[in-house]
Amino acid sequence: MSLVNSPNRVGLALLLITLSVLSVALVTSMRPVSAAPTGTYFDHIVIIAMENTAYASVFGSGTVSSCPTSSAPFLCGMLPLGSTLPNYNSYGATAADTNDFNGCSAACYVGFMLGYTYGIVDGYSFSSVSGNPQLVTSLASAGLTWQAYCESGCPRGDDHFPFFGANTFASSSVSTSSFVTAANSATPPNFLWYTPTDSNNMHDVSVSTGDNYLKSFLVGSGSMASPASGSLLASNVFTNANYRTLLYLRGTSAAGATAPAMPIMPPPTCSMVQQSRKAMSPRILLE
Repeated sequence: MSLVNSPNRVGLALLLITLSVLSVALVTSMRPVSAAPTGTYFDHIVIIAMENTAYASVFGSGTVSSCPTSSAPFLCGMLPLGSTLPNYNSYGATAADTNDFNGCSAACYVGFMLGYTYGIVDGYSFSSVSGNPQLVTSLASAGLTWQAYCESGCPRGDDHFPFFGANTFASSSVSTSSFVTAANSATPPNFLWYTPTDSNNMHDVSVSTGDNYLKSFLVGSGSMASPASGSLLASNVFTNANYRTLLYLRGTSAAGATAPAMPIMPPPTCSMVQQSRKAMSPRILLE
């Protein structure tokens, strides 16, 4: 599956088509729906940017039996419900991409959203590259909406947050609740991005801490089958039967690491788990 019906909405479709083809989204039984959404494409993407954790540390070899349930019980529980990208390399150039991604974190985030690193390194200012083509400007040009949130004042700044302008939210008051409010609006943005702090995204904390954080964020005191009220998966963007929403948990920046990526979408009509076998880098995901 890909993205939006109108053929002129190319920007968001680039990301969606690639994620759809490489990570073949599986349909979950997160909630009952009266009918399957019509159409061919994803119409909403929700990305949560996690950090610095190798694929094997979170998902083992990508099978339920190999997943480290002692440290990541929630994420391991998601494996049967989604798809992963074990060969997505988010740090350094790979055989699949000659572009130089050394310089992550900053280069990984810029490469992901702009399709190229423009030679930036950590500590850069996003204004230095903001004039270059980027996904979110393509969305706006296509009449699609987007918002990007950076938690608790965005302590890592532009290194972990390649966005600027009126659609960005990075004050000290930004929290998961702010993001859930946006996702629960009557007409949620087509593209939603959330950058947690290093105290939550596995950058400076254990896999277990990050797993607990994501559980609280995504389902609260509930479960994947029945998310608690006020949690992200209980919000309108995920529960509205008219939406086709892709959830992408993105890992980045750990040298030599591969990134967990698990898309989830309605309706609950089938169950399928697939893994990409192609080596990829951030730029490849936009092509």
